[in-house]
Amino acid sequence: MRFLVSGGIGVIFGFITLYSLTEYVGLWYILSAAITFVLSDVLGFILKKIWVFEDKNIKVIQKQIFLYIILSITYLITNTGLLYVLVEYLQIQYIISQIILTSILSFPSYFISRYIFIAQKAQ
Repeated sequence: MRFLVSGGIGVIFGFITLYSLTEYVGLWYILSAAITFVLSDVLGFILKKIWVFEDKNIKVIQKQIFLYIILSITYLITNTGLLYVLVEYLQIQYIISQIILTSILSFPSYFISRYIFIAQKAQ
């Protein structure tokens, strides 16, 4: 349940940021998505470590950050690449495309995050 709530907070933050950077600041939607992804990931790491998985162990934080960065880079490349394809080739509006991608990428994200914070916490 906490994963869903923290994810919901991240999604709301992400969509507001994506829309604001694209529509009000005037950034290209891909650049807006990349910036949003990085900001959301920082928020996500903090929420998942401390609140979702209740991991207060700072001894393993360097390894967790490293693994989380690898996960984030992988998702950033996947998300922005697929976002471009959905918008430019399939002509789906960028916000709708991001909703689709967020829905798809959330499932594996839970299991990988769980590994990062629970398996590493035990060490």
